[in-house]
Amino acid sequence: MLQFSTLDPETLQTNLDRSLQFIREFEARNPRDSTYEIANKLRSYTRASYNSQQFTLATLSRQTYIDNRLDLPVILAGQVTDFAHFIASLSDRVRLPGWTRILDAATAWTGKHSSWAGDLAQAVLDYRSGKFATMEQALVAVASAADLSADVAAVQVGWRIDAESLAVSEAIALYHNLPYPLHIRQFAQQELDGKIIEDRLHNSRAIVEGMRRDIAEFLTLMELKNLIWTRKLNPKLLQSIERNHPDVRSAAQYFFDYLVSMGNVEVVI
Repeated sequence: MLQFSTLDPETLQTNLDRSLQFIREFEARNPRDSTYEIANKLRSYTRASYNSQQFTLATLSRQTYIDNRLDLPVILAGQVTDFAHFIASLSDRVRLPGWTRILDAATAWTGKHSSWAGDLAQAVLDYRSGKFATMEQALVAVASAADLSADVAAVQVGWRIDAESLAVSEAIALYHNLPYPLHIRQFAQQELDGKIIEDRLHNSRAIVEGMRRDIAEFLTLMELKNLIWTRKLNPKLLQSIERNHPDVRSAAQYFFDYLVSMGNVEVVI
């Protein structure tokens, strides 16, 4: 895989411009499609793994992989971002159109699992399987800064699309033109119920606990899927065990530290 950190800012900006131009042209060719349909159809131009059955179930939209033209590192709101990852996560964040919004609960529930909570949980799974010697190595590899910035962008761009009825390309461009610390703070408040007053975060314990709960929920789903046919398990008990597991604690703290650092906030104990 290409190391994003080796790319110069000009190349990253060119990649973003190219990606946005493709999305604008795609929207123009499909004027009757809703933003939900556009966001999901764009997954066809990311990676084959983002067009799997898992994403079909999460987004309620089946897509077929076509090519990887959107699988590019870009600069987005000043941060190096995995654009394919961003598009895949965004597709699970945009509200369904019209009467189909009665199904919104399904996509809202899976949204965090196909983005930040899923990334952190995957790092836990990879560490447990022996792919990495330490949990820190797993987190840096699986939930890198380029991945986390993609997750934050997906949440914020998806929120703006739904709140302001913007086209996908418009929402991305607006996101890009605002400072990243602002996005981080909005993410903390909207996604994690963070309480930020005058640059100070007042409920850090509740935020970290919520992160642990969501990571544990994803892990529980994976474990139940693997074990449901072989033994009887109590999902609530399993989730409680996972939530307090040391590597889940490490994953939650890793993401929390990222948000505090990039959001330029002071934690009030």
